[in-house]
Amino acid sequence: MPARFNIRKASDINWQQEAEFEQALISIGRHSSNTLQLQDREKVVSRRHAMIRQKGAVHYLVDCKSANATYLNQIKLAAEQPYQLQNGDKIQIGEFLLEYQFRPEAPHRNGRADETAPYLNPFQEDIRQLVHLLQQLAEKFHSEKR
Repeated sequence: MPARFNIRKASDINWQQEAEFEQALISIGRHSSNTLQLQDREKVVSRRHAMIRQKGAVHYLVDCKSANATYLNQIKLAAEQPYQLQNGDKIQIGEFLLEYQFRPEAPHRNGRADETAPYLNPFQEDIRQLVHLLQQLAEKFHSEKR
């Protein structure tokens, strides 16, 4: 399951990078041997700062005992503890902000991966309830008007 990141720097609002990985293990750090190398002259980012592991369809973020910590949605992570990532989560490593974007694989139906998947509106039930409430409000308004 691919993991995608939109990467920005706090010190440079114009700097932006996107990265996508298919690997089950993504190492993140300053050293060139990492899957995702974050070049940091100030050395706030550790050589091997953090990693993202995939188990099934879920990605987990783990801080690798980094000197300056890893943050997930502004919460400091405990070292060597896995934290499940959700779509849109923000990972901070030094001055780098990585927005995690989960990209599920296309469903395979009848052996064809190129078919268009049906769109399921995540707000469908909320919309149905809102329409019902608006209808009740309209009925109440019209009955009071008479």
